[in-house]
Amino acid sequence: MLFLLGEGRTPSDPKPSILRDNRFLVLAPELPKNDFQGAVQVAELALNQFGPDIIVGDSRGGAVAMNVGSGQTPLVLLS
Repeated sequence: MLFLLGEGRTPSDPKPSILRDNRFLVLAPELPKNDFQGAVQVAELALNQFGPDIIVGDSRGGAVAMNVGSGQTPLVLLS
């Protein structure tokens, strides 16, 4: 899964870490702060390279997820 975190969060934060600990393959790129369009570009690059089965967006990551060209990839949006 592609896990898009909120602003100021890191790939080692609890939510993606718990998923990894439960044997999910999780890519959680660090999104640039104060640069929404840059965050969308990072997310789209990860989406194109990784080809996840699902995209999870948490907080600001949810807004980023809604702005990537996800095609048929399902989105799960949190808080």
